[in-house]
Amino acid sequence: MDNDKVLLIDDDDVFRVLLRIRLEKLGYEVVEAKLPDDGIEAAKREQPDIVILDLYMPGMDGYEVARILRANERTRDIPIVVVTSATDDRFRKKSMDWGADAHVKKRELAAGDENAADFEARIRKDQMELSELRSTLQELLRSREL
Repeated sequence: MDNDKVLLIDDDDVFRVLLRIRLEKLGYEVVEAKLPDDGIEAAKREQPDIVILDLYMPGMDGYEVARILRANERTRDIPIVVVTSATDDRFRKKSMDWGADAHVKKRELAAGDENAADFEARIRKDQMELSELRSTLQELLRSREL
């Protein structure tokens, strides 16, 4: 792995530190933001390979952060994984509607090393699918220009 960069936006200090440690053990470079506005600015500045985003934060929720990232030309193509303690599938659908590429329950990430490998595999799969989609869209745009 060439040290993919992950931006972790979460106001929960304990969860953020635990997830950062797990991701660093997997070889990721981790950039952290505690507040939504700081996360949006970090995404623009750092251009991470993926954003891991909490849904419930003070001032602005993760849905709005995802919408802002999708609306910005510099950040619109960065994959977004929403994490939440909410267990209701309605939150998953809403996350996807607002621009997330994946939705993961926090307890799945906190469960143990076995799930860390599953989480890494899910991130890689999502990244590959998104890359394929980008290529297809670029080809379509090029064909329209001809």
